[in-house]
Amino acid sequence: MLVGKGLPISGNISNSVYYKQPLVSYRTHIQDIGDSYYVSDGVISGTTGKALRIENIRIDISKLISQSGYNGNISYSSHIQDRGWLDYVKNNCISGTYGKALQLEAVKVELTGEVSNYYDIYYRMHIQSKGWTGWAKNNAMCGSTGLILRGEAIEIKILPKDAEAPGSVSNTFYKK
Repeated sequence: MLVGKGLPISGNISNSVYYKQPLVSYRTHIQDIGDSYYVSDGVISGTTGKALRIENIRIDISKLISQSGYNGNISYSSHIQDRGWLDYVKNNCISGTYGKALQLEAVKVELTGEVSNYYDIYYRMHIQSKGWTGWAKNNAMCGSTGLILRGEAIEIKILPKDAEAPGSVSNTFYKK
């Protein structure tokens, strides 16, 4: 399996040339703060210890697509307070709400197309009164539903297909 943070620069996983550019970038809209800056590959977007809710998220994998040479996209859905699961959106579109004071409570994220044959997407959320969830993978639910717990932060990583998870995969989702 691949070692280090570098992933293949071309469409061939066995390629020995690696790069260290971000493969995924994302940002959240945070209560009382507004839109965060884009962060990438394992950097936290949102806050912890401030009791502020995330209201929406945008996720972009255009760098992965252009660097790897694979076709595909990213598709994601948010579970929003009093609204439930929203329809899936794609690359860098907003999932969630603006100006409604509603909390994002859970997410599902997946790679689509050819890129999904070579990479997995992992994500975890910091949840009110629960702390960090375990790492969810490839469209698994992450966060909580029915408990009225705000999502406060998210972290996302893209790894080569079937690589070891970046941490614990326990307790990724809580429900009533």
